[in-house]
Amino acid sequence: MFVSIVATTNHGGVVVVGQRNLIDFIQNLEIESDFFKNLPKVFKNRDALTTTFIPDELPHRTDELKTIAQYFGYALAGSTPPNMLILGSTGIGKTVTVKKVIQMFEKTINNMKAKNAANVVYITASNTARNTLMLMSEEIDPEDRKVWSLSFESAWSRVYDKIRNITTIVVIDEIDKMMPDGSKLLYYLSRSSNVSIIGISNKINFMDMITDARVLSSFNPRKILFRRYNAVQLADILRYRSEMAFYDGVVDRGVIEYTAAKAYQSGGDARYALDLLLYAGDIAVRENIEKITVELIDRAEDEAEHEYLRNCLRDMTIYHLTMLSIMLENSCEPKPLGEIYNKTKEIVKDRFGREISSRRLSDFMKELELMGFVKTVKVGRGRGKGFSWLVEIDVKGDMRDTVREILKEQGLEDV
Repeated sequence: MFVSIVATTNHGGVVVVGQRNLIDFIQNLEIESDFFKNLPKVFKNRDALTTTFIPDELPHRTDELKTIAQYFGYALAGSTPPNMLILGSTGIGKTVTVKKVIQMFEKTINNMKAKNAANVVYITASNTARNTLMLMSEEIDPEDRKVWSLSFESAWSRVYDKIRNITTIVVIDEIDKMMPDGSKLLYYLSRSSNVSIIGISNKINFMDMITDARVLSSFNPRKILFRRYNAVQLADILRYRSEMAFYDGVVDRGVIEYTAAKAYQSGGDARYALDLLLYAGDIAVRENIEKITVELIDRAEDEAEHEYLRNCLRDMTIYHLTMLSIMLENSCEPKPLGEIYNKTKEIVKDRFGREISSRRLSDFMKELELMGFVKTVKVGRGRGKGFSWLVEIDVKGDMRDTVREILKEQGLEDV
Protein backbone atom coordinates (compact mmCIF):
# COMPACT_ATOMS: atom_id res chain seq x y z
CA MET A 1 0.00 0.00 0.00
CA PHE A 2 1.27 3.50 -0.87
CA VAL A 3 1.49 5.81 2.15
CA SER A 4 1.71 9.59 1.90
CA ILE A 5 1.76 12.48 4.31
CA VAL A 6 0.59 16.02 3.66
CA ALA A 7 2.73 18.70 5.30
CA THR A 8 2.51 22.47 5.28
CA THR A 9 5.54 24.57 4.37
CA ASN A 10 6.59 27.81 6.11
CA HIS A 11 5.04 29.74 3.23
CA GLY A 12 1.65 28.05 3.50
CA GLY A 13 2.22 25.67 0.57
CA VAL A 14 1.53 21.95 0.71
CA VAL A 15 3.97 19.16 -0.03
CA VAL A 16 3.24 15.44 -0.31
CA VAL A 17 5.84 13.14 1.16
CA GLY A 18 5.80 9.74 -0.53
CA GLN A 19 6.54 6.36 1.05
CA ARG A 20 10.17 6.54 -0.08
CA ASN A 21 10.78 9.71 1.91
CA LEU A 22 8.56 8.83 4.85
CA ILE A 23 11.29 7.50 7.11
CA ASP A 24 13.57 10.52 6.52
CA PHE A 25 10.67 12.87 7.14
CA ILE A 26 9.79 11.24 10.48
CA GLN A 27 13.44 11.12 11.56
CA ASN A 28 13.80 14.84 10.86
CA LEU A 29 10.71 15.56 12.95
CA GLU A 30 12.15 13.48 15.79
CA ILE A 31 15.49 15.31 15.61
CA GLU A 32 13.77 18.70 15.70
CA SER A 33 11.51 17.59 18.53
CA ASP A 34 14.54 16.38 20.52
CA PHE A 35 16.20 19.76 20.01
CA PHE A 36 13.35 21.57 21.76
CA LYS A 37 13.11 18.90 24.47
CA ASN A 38 16.82 19.04 25.26
CA LEU A 39 17.14 22.78 25.79
CA PRO A 40 19.02 23.45 29.05
CA LYS A 41 16.91 24.70 31.97
CA VAL A 42 18.13 28.29 31.98
CA PHE A 43 15.10 30.57 31.55
CA LYS A 44 12.08 30.25 33.79
CA ASN A 45 10.49 33.39 32.29
CA ARG A 46 12.69 35.06 29.68
CA ASP A 47 10.16 37.89 29.24
CA ALA A 48 11.10 39.21 32.71
CA LEU A 49 14.29 40.63 31.17
CA THR A 50 12.64 42.34 28.19
CA THR A 51 11.63 45.99 27.84
CA THR A 52 7.92 45.15 27.40
CA PHE A 53 7.67 43.36 30.77
CA ILE A 54 5.87 45.24 33.56
CA PRO A 55 6.94 43.77 36.92
CA ASP A 56 4.89 43.79 40.13
CA GLU A 57 7.48 46.02 41.78
CA LEU A 58 9.76 48.79 40.51
CA PRO A 59 12.76 48.99 42.84
CA HIS A 60 13.97 52.55 43.48
CA ARG A 61 11.12 54.17 41.54
CA THR A 62 8.48 54.23 44.30
CA ASP A 63 8.57 58.01 44.75
CA GLU A 64 8.19 58.72 41.03
CA LEU A 65 5.43 56.10 40.74
CA LYS A 66 3.49 57.64 43.65
CA THR A 67 3.76 61.15 42.18
CA ILE A 68 2.48 60.09 38.75
CA ALA A 69 -0.25 57.93 40.33
CA GLN A 70 -1.39 60.88 42.46
CA TYR A 71 -1.95 62.99 39.33
CA PHE A 72 -3.73 60.13 37.54
CA GLY A 73 -5.95 59.71 40.57
CA TYR A 74 -7.52 63.14 40.09
CA ALA A 75 -9.35 61.70 37.06
CA LEU A 76 -11.19 59.25 39.34
CA ALA A 77 -12.64 62.24 41.23
CA GLY A 78 -13.88 63.84 38.00
CA SER A 79 -11.00 66.29 37.51
CA THR A 80 -8.55 66.53 34.64
CA PRO A 81 -5.00 65.66 35.78
CA PRO A 82 -2.30 68.28 35.15
CA ASN A 83 -0.03 67.91 32.14
CA MET A 84 3.22 66.10 32.94
CA LEU A 85 6.66 65.83 31.39
CA ILE A 86 8.65 62.74 32.42
CA LEU A 87 12.33 63.46 31.83
CA GLY A 88 15.57 61.52 32.18
CA SER A 89 18.18 59.63 30.20
CA THR A 90 17.66 56.30 28.43
CA GLY A 91 17.08 53.12 30.44
CA ILE A 92 16.22 54.59 33.84
CA GLY A 93 12.62 53.42 34.17
CA LYS A 94 10.53 56.29 32.75
CA THR A 95 8.35 54.25 30.39
CA VAL A 96 7.93 51.18 32.61
CA THR A 97 6.94 53.41 35.56
CA VAL A 98 4.27 55.20 33.51
CA LYS A 99 3.01 51.87 32.12
CA LYS A 100 2.82 50.50 35.66
CA VAL A 101 0.70 53.47 36.74
CA ILE A 102 -1.57 52.96 33.70
CA GLN A 103 -1.93 49.28 34.61
CA MET A 104 -2.85 50.16 38.21
CA PHE A 105 -5.19 52.96 37.09
CA GLU A 106 -7.12 50.78 34.64
CA LYS A 107 -7.39 47.99 37.22
CA THR A 108 -8.86 50.48 39.71
CA ILE A 109 -11.39 51.71 37.14
CA ASN A 110 -12.46 48.12 36.40
CA ASN A 111 -12.81 47.34 40.11
CA MET A 112 -14.92 50.48 40.57
CA LYS A 113 -17.02 49.43 37.56
CA ALA A 114 -16.60 53.01 36.34
CA LYS A 115 -15.34 52.48 32.79
CA ASN A 116 -16.46 55.96 31.77
CA ALA A 117 -14.50 57.68 34.54
CA ALA A 118 -11.46 58.23 32.32
CA ASN A 119 -9.70 56.99 29.22
CA VAL A 120 -5.94 56.44 28.73
CA VAL A 121 -4.38 56.62 25.27
CA TYR A 122 -0.74 55.47 25.09
CA ILE A 123 1.29 56.04 21.92
CA THR A 124 4.90 56.40 20.84
CA ALA A 125 5.37 59.62 18.87
CA SER A 126 5.98 59.56 15.14
CA ASN A 127 8.06 62.11 13.22
CA THR A 128 5.27 64.66 12.62
CA ALA A 129 2.19 66.04 14.36
CA ARG A 130 -0.09 64.48 11.76
CA ASN A 131 1.42 60.99 11.95
CA THR A 132 1.29 61.10 15.74
CA LEU A 133 -2.38 62.16 15.59
CA MET A 134 -3.06 59.19 13.29
CA LEU A 135 -1.51 56.84 15.87
CA MET A 136 -3.71 58.42 18.52
CA SER A 137 -6.76 57.90 16.31
CA GLU A 138 -5.90 54.22 15.84
CA GLU A 139 -5.74 53.72 19.60
CA ILE A 140 -9.09 55.44 20.15
CA ASP A 141 -10.96 53.88 17.19
CA PRO A 142 -9.01 51.26 15.19
CA GLU A 143 -11.88 50.93 12.70
CA ASP A 144 -11.87 54.58 11.61
CA ARG A 145 -9.82 54.71 8.40
CA LYS A 146 -11.48 57.82 6.99
CA VAL A 147 -9.43 60.02 9.31
CA TRP A 148 -6.31 59.31 7.20
CA SER A 149 -7.77 61.21 4.24
CA LEU A 150 -8.57 64.38 6.20
CA SER A 151 -6.57 67.55 6.78
CA PHE A 152 -4.88 67.87 10.17
CA GLU A 153 -7.55 70.21 11.55
CA SER A 154 -10.43 68.02 10.29
CA ALA A 155 -8.72 64.89 11.59
CA TRP A 156 -8.28 66.49 15.01
CA SER A 157 -11.97 67.46 15.13
CA ARG A 158 -12.97 63.90 14.23
CA VAL A 159 -10.67 62.39 16.89
CA TYR A 160 -11.70 64.88 19.57
CA ASP A 161 -15.41 64.23 18.96
CA LYS A 162 -14.80 60.68 20.27
CA ILE A 163 -13.22 61.79 23.55
CA ARG A 164 -14.85 65.16 24.30
CA ASN A 165 -17.23 63.67 26.89
CA ILE A 166 -14.66 61.73 28.92
CA THR A 167 -11.50 62.72 30.78
CA THR A 168 -8.68 61.51 28.55
CA ILE A 169 -5.03 61.05 29.52
CA VAL A 170 -2.84 61.05 26.40
CA VAL A 171 0.60 59.53 27.02
CA ILE A 172 3.11 60.36 24.27
CA ASP A 173 6.32 58.37 24.67
CA GLU A 174 9.45 59.75 22.96
CA ILE A 175 7.51 62.99 22.51
CA ASP A 176 10.60 64.79 21.23
CA LYS A 177 10.46 62.72 18.02
CA MET A 178 7.53 64.72 16.69
CA MET A 179 9.14 68.12 17.30
CA PRO A 180 9.23 70.86 16.15
CA ASP A 181 6.16 70.06 14.03
CA GLY A 182 4.55 68.41 17.06
CA SER A 183 3.76 71.81 18.58
CA LYS A 184 0.66 71.79 16.36
CA LEU A 185 -0.73 68.69 18.10
CA LEU A 186 0.27 69.98 21.54
CA TYR A 187 -1.63 73.18 20.78
CA TYR A 188 -4.94 71.35 20.26
CA LEU A 189 -4.42 68.82 23.06
CA SER A 190 -3.41 71.40 25.65
CA ARG A 191 -6.43 73.60 24.87
CA SER A 192 -8.90 70.77 25.48
CA SER A 193 -10.17 71.06 29.06
CA ASN A 194 -10.77 67.31 29.46
CA VAL A 195 -7.35 66.20 28.11
CA SER A 196 -4.20 65.63 30.14
CA ILE A 197 -0.90 65.25 28.25
CA ILE A 198 1.92 63.13 29.60
CA GLY A 199 5.10 63.45 27.57
CA ILE A 200 8.06 61.10 28.07
CA SER A 201 11.46 62.19 26.79
CA ASN A 202 15.18 61.70 27.32
CA LYS A 203 15.74 65.29 26.18
CA ILE A 204 16.13 67.36 29.34
CA ASN A 205 15.75 70.53 27.26
CA PHE A 206 12.50 69.38 25.63
CA MET A 207 10.65 72.61 26.43
CA ASP A 208 13.21 74.51 24.33
CA MET A 209 11.90 72.58 21.30
CA ILE A 210 8.54 74.35 21.64
CA THR A 211 8.76 77.68 19.83
CA ASP A 212 5.06 78.62 19.97
CA ALA A 213 4.43 80.85 23.02
CA ARG A 214 0.76 79.79 23.08
CA VAL A 215 1.76 76.13 23.49
CA LEU A 216 4.30 76.96 26.20
CA SER A 217 1.54 78.73 28.09
CA SER A 218 -1.21 76.13 27.73
CA PHE A 219 0.96 72.98 28.00
CA ASN A 220 2.92 74.15 31.10
CA PRO A 221 3.61 70.62 32.43
CA ARG A 222 4.64 69.38 35.87
CA LYS A 223 8.18 68.12 35.32
CA ILE A 224 9.17 64.81 36.92
CA LEU A 225 12.87 64.08 36.63
CA PHE A 226 14.14 60.50 36.75
CA ARG A 227 17.75 60.30 37.94
CA ARG A 228 20.28 57.70 36.83
CA TYR A 229 20.59 54.51 38.87
CA ASN A 230 23.75 53.90 40.87
CA ALA A 231 25.52 50.52 40.95
CA VAL A 232 23.74 49.34 44.13
CA GLN A 233 20.32 50.21 42.70
CA LEU A 234 21.12 48.46 39.41
CA ALA A 235 22.13 45.34 41.36
CA ASP A 236 18.78 45.40 43.22
CA ILE A 237 16.89 45.65 39.91
CA LEU A 238 18.90 42.84 38.30
CA ARG A 239 18.50 40.60 41.34
CA TYR A 240 14.73 41.10 41.37
CA ARG A 241 14.31 40.47 37.64
CA SER A 242 16.76 37.53 37.52
CA GLU A 243 14.82 35.69 40.23
CA MET A 244 11.79 35.79 37.91
CA ALA A 245 13.76 35.11 34.72
CA PHE A 246 16.08 32.22 35.63
CA TYR A 247 15.77 28.90 37.42
CA ASP A 248 17.38 28.67 40.85
CA GLY A 249 21.13 28.22 40.74
CA VAL A 250 21.57 29.30 37.11
CA VAL A 251 23.13 32.69 37.89
CA ASP A 252 26.59 32.23 39.39
CA ARG A 253 27.76 34.13 42.46
CA GLY A 254 28.99 37.64 41.75
CA VAL A 255 27.31 37.87 38.33
CA ILE A 256 24.64 40.35 39.43
CA GLU A 257 27.14 42.76 41.00
CA TYR A 258 29.53 42.39 38.04
CA THR A 259 26.77 43.15 35.54
CA ALA A 260 25.51 46.10 37.59
CA ALA A 261 29.03 47.58 37.69
CA LYS A 262 29.34 47.30 33.90
CA ALA A 263 25.97 48.99 33.37
CA TYR A 264 26.83 51.74 35.85
CA GLN A 265 30.03 52.47 33.92
CA SER A 266 27.85 52.78 30.80
CA GLY A 267 25.73 55.51 32.37
CA GLY A 268 23.41 53.76 34.83
CA ASP A 269 21.25 52.24 32.09
CA ALA A 270 19.04 49.47 33.54
CA ARG A 271 17.88 48.44 30.08
CA TYR A 272 21.48 47.77 29.09
CA ALA A 273 22.03 45.80 32.32
CA LEU A 274 18.98 43.62 31.64
CA ASP A 275 20.16 43.10 28.06
CA LEU A 276 23.49 41.78 29.32
CA LEU A 277 21.70 39.13 31.40
CA LEU A 278 19.33 38.35 28.53
CA TYR A 279 22.11 37.86 25.97
CA ALA A 280 24.15 35.81 28.45
CA GLY A 281 21.12 33.56 28.95
CA ASP A 282 20.69 33.18 25.20
CA ILE A 283 24.33 32.18 24.82
CA ALA A 284 23.91 29.64 27.63
CA VAL A 285 20.90 28.08 25.88
CA ARG A 286 22.63 28.12 22.48
CA GLU A 287 25.76 26.42 23.80
CA ASN A 288 24.05 24.12 26.30
CA ILE A 289 25.65 25.81 29.32
CA GLU A 290 23.81 25.45 32.62
CA LYS A 291 25.32 28.39 34.51
CA ILE A 292 25.64 32.09 33.72
CA THR A 293 29.11 33.25 34.73
CA VAL A 294 30.99 36.54 34.52
CA GLU A 295 32.75 35.11 31.45
CA LEU A 296 29.36 34.75 29.74
CA ILE A 297 28.51 38.35 30.69
CA ASP A 298 31.72 39.49 28.97
CA ARG A 299 30.73 37.60 25.84
CA ALA A 300 27.20 38.95 26.03
CA GLU A 301 28.55 42.49 26.29
CA ASP A 302 29.72 42.49 22.69
CA GLU A 303 26.34 41.29 21.39
CA ALA A 304 24.46 43.71 23.63
CA GLU A 305 26.62 46.67 22.65
CA HIS A 306 25.94 46.13 18.95
CA GLU A 307 22.20 45.87 19.59
CA TYR A 308 22.29 48.87 21.95
CA LEU A 309 24.13 50.81 19.28
CA ARG A 310 21.51 49.93 16.66
CA ASN A 311 18.65 50.96 18.94
CA CYS A 312 20.31 54.28 19.84
CA LEU A 313 20.97 55.07 16.18
CA ARG A 314 17.42 54.22 15.12
CA ASP A 315 16.09 56.61 17.78
CA MET A 316 18.22 59.51 16.55
CA THR A 317 17.05 62.47 14.50
CA ILE A 318 18.31 63.15 10.97
CA TYR A 319 20.52 65.85 12.49
CA HIS A 320 22.36 63.41 14.77
CA LEU A 321 22.77 60.94 11.92
CA THR A 322 23.92 63.53 9.39
CA MET A 323 26.65 64.77 11.73
CA LEU A 324 27.79 61.19 12.39
CA SER A 325 27.92 60.54 8.64
CA ILE A 326 30.06 63.64 8.10
CA MET A 327 32.45 62.57 10.86
CA LEU A 328 32.86 59.12 9.30
CA GLU A 329 34.30 60.70 6.15
CA ASN A 330 38.03 60.73 5.36
CA SER A 331 39.12 57.94 7.72
CA CYS A 332 37.20 59.50 10.64
CA GLU A 333 39.75 62.30 11.11
CA PRO A 334 38.81 65.01 13.69
CA LYS A 335 36.87 67.91 12.15
CA PRO A 336 36.16 71.50 13.25
CA LEU A 337 32.72 72.00 14.82
CA GLY A 338 31.90 74.88 12.48
CA GLU A 339 32.63 72.76 9.42
CA ILE A 340 30.37 69.96 10.69
CA TYR A 341 27.51 72.35 11.48
CA ASN A 342 27.70 74.14 8.11
CA LYS A 343 27.76 70.91 6.13
CA THR A 344 24.88 69.47 8.21
CA LYS A 345 22.75 72.54 7.49
CA GLU A 346 23.39 72.18 3.74
CA ILE A 347 22.55 68.46 3.68
CA VAL A 348 19.33 68.60 5.71
CA LYS A 349 18.11 71.56 3.65
CA ASP A 350 18.90 69.89 0.31
CA ARG A 351 17.63 66.41 1.22
CA PHE A 352 14.86 67.08 3.73
CA GLY A 353 13.91 70.72 3.13
CA ARG A 354 14.56 71.65 6.76
CA GLU A 355 16.50 74.50 8.31
CA ILE A 356 18.21 74.42 11.70
CA SER A 357 20.33 76.80 13.76
CA SER A 358 23.88 76.18 14.95
CA ARG A 359 22.61 76.41 18.53
CA ARG A 360 20.26 73.44 18.03
CA LEU A 361 23.01 71.49 16.28
CA SER A 362 25.22 72.21 19.28
CA ASP A 363 22.56 70.62 21.51
CA PHE A 364 22.45 67.53 19.28
CA MET A 365 26.26 67.31 19.31
CA LYS A 366 26.24 67.39 23.13
CA GLU A 367 23.76 64.51 23.10
CA LEU A 368 26.03 62.51 20.79
CA GLU A 369 28.91 63.10 23.19
CA LEU A 370 26.78 62.16 26.20
CA MET A 371 25.81 58.87 24.49
CA GLY A 372 29.47 58.12 23.77
CA PHE A 373 29.37 58.42 19.98
CA VAL A 374 31.77 61.36 19.67
CA LYS A 375 34.41 63.17 21.69
CA THR A 376 35.56 66.77 21.58
CA VAL A 377 39.28 67.46 21.30
CA LYS A 378 40.98 70.78 22.17
CA VAL A 379 43.79 71.46 19.69
CA GLY A 380 46.29 74.32 19.96
CA ARG A 381 46.92 76.49 16.88
CA GLY A 382 50.48 77.32 17.84
CA ARG A 383 52.21 79.64 20.28
CA GLY A 384 50.05 82.67 21.02
CA LYS A 385 47.38 81.67 18.47
CA GLY A 386 44.83 80.12 20.83
CA PHE A 387 43.14 76.80 20.21
CA SER A 388 40.34 75.13 18.23
CA TRP A 389 37.69 72.57 19.11
CA LEU A 390 37.62 69.46 16.93
CA VAL A 391 35.21 66.56 17.08
CA GLU A 392 35.84 62.92 16.18
CA ILE A 393 33.99 59.61 16.20
CA ASP A 394 34.41 57.75 19.51
CA VAL A 395 33.07 54.37 18.39
CA LYS A 396 35.27 51.28 18.33
CA GLY A 397 36.43 50.21 14.87
CA ASP A 398 34.41 46.98 14.82
CA MET A 399 31.23 48.94 15.60
CA ARG A 400 31.64 51.56 12.91
CA ASP A 401 30.23 49.10 10.39
CA THR A 402 27.06 49.00 12.49
CA VAL A 403 26.88 52.81 12.38
CA ARG A 404 27.33 52.74 8.59
CA GLU A 405 24.62 50.07 8.32
CA ILE A 406 22.06 52.30 10.06
CA LEU A 407 23.16 55.36 8.07
CA LYS A 408 22.58 53.36 4.88
CA GLU A 409 19.07 52.47 6.08
CA GLN A 410 18.38 56.21 6.45
CA GLY A 411 19.92 57.10 3.08
CA LEU A 412 22.78 59.01 4.71
CA GLU A 413 25.76 56.81 3.89
CA ASP A 414 26.98 59.04 1.07
CA VAL A 415 26.69 62.60 2.42
